[in-house]
Amino acid sequence: LEREKGLLLEHDHIIWHHPLYWYSVPALMKEWFDIALEYGWAYGRGGNALAGKQVTSVITTGGSEEAYCPQGHNVYTIEEFLRPQERTAGLCGMRYNKPVVFFGALHFTQTELDKAVTTYRQLLEG
Repeated sequence: LEREKGLLLEHDHIIWHHPLYWYSVPALMKEWFDIALEYGWAYGRGGNALAGKQVTSVITTGGSEEAYCPQGHNVYTIEEFLRPQERTAGLCGMRYNKPVVFFGALHFTQTELDKAVTTYRQLLEG
């Protein structure tokens, strides 16, 4: 826990990277939220350690972008599925940036993978 807190304090921009797993975060990521974003430290009374930091969700999906809309297979937009993360960031006083989503990652061609790598590198370097 102390190592995780130290890493969070060292950086002004936090990346929450994970696949969209059953319309949510994987269990291990949820556990990380439960443990690392501790009451009294990250939020709640006296919990302002992360205030002002930026957070960006970087998500991979198996489905296409077209699947994430009211008319699509998944009915909801990716932003709607990420509301809990947006609210978590807000509760911690963090600025939640527009998510970076790699739709259809299961079926990327080499060209699409190379483009995703470039996009991600630009995010990390920017």
